[in-house]
Amino acid sequence: MCKMYSVIEALCAERGIKPGKVCADLKISRGIIGDLKAGRTKTLSAKNLKAIADYFSVSIDYLLGNVSDPFFQLDNEKIARDINSYEEDPDLDQQLSSIDFALSGEIHDLTDNEKQDILDYIRFKKSQRGGGDK
Repeated sequence: MCKMYSVIEALCAERGIKPGKVCADLKISRGIIGDLKAGRTKTLSAKNLKAIADYFSVSIDYLLGNVSDPFFQLDNEKIARDINSYEEDPDLDQQLSSIDFALSGEIHDLTDNEKQDILDYIRFKKSQRGGGDK
């Protein structure tokens, strides 16, 4: 059973409903939840994640098990400030921490060269906007 299923199951239990009812109410396949329960899949599509998060009035990060606060929301402005303030050579992991959190920990498994490629790409995209600091 995957972590996300445990979160959904707990939310259902709090409301006295079954996961199947959530699927029926949202018009999504019961097999999707069954795959989570059986561990055949560990995540859902963005569309289904949003639908389930909205159904329970919780954040997607809560469903993913990334945060313990069901109402947690990313500070996208802070993430943008962090991206815009990156220097050329500080610690890569520190520079990418906000982005990593936003991507559910995907950056953690990258090599330093791959992390540097991401930062270089961000700088490149900023430079395309004209001057790089808009």
